Amino acid sequence: MVSAIFSGCTLPDLPSLQTPTNGSQGATIITPSVQDNVSKAKVAREYQAKFDSAKPRMQEFLANMACYKANKNDKFMEAGTRAPALRRDDSHSKRASGTCSDSVDILSIENVKFIAKNAFSFSVTFITADGEETTKFDDIVFTQHPSGEWLVRW
Repeated sequence: MVSAIFSGCTLPDLPSLQTPTNGSQGATIITPSVQDNVSKAKVAREYQAKFDSAKPRMQEFLANMACYKANKNDKFMEAGTRAPALRRDDSHSKRASGTCSDSVDILSIENVKFIAKNAFSFSVTFITADGEETTKFDDIVFTQHPSGEWLVRW
């Protein structure tokens, strides 16, 4: 979080910005909903350091999903897999401008399980701003490759 004090005024916390690894598609906005839920995810103590190393990729990946920009996640996917995507319903599409202001929030990240020393799976539930609709994605798998990069399979 970024805070600054100018002449006694304190600016509010601003959402984090993270530049995608290839740098060609601009910055991904990591919303407070994404950041908070990734930070609160429960992981066994022996895996905490490994999980912490995956958090930046996980935040960017989930932020892209929440902003209906799953196509930006294709570069994070293991070969032969496609990025999970949220779909707007017709009524939402009519009022959506395609910006991240049209995003959904993360309701929860659950069932984080390390399935190998370098891989874990989890479930994530998204909720619309009005709280009327939820969508759950189960068994999203993050795997750390020998290069250190975290890739995703679903």
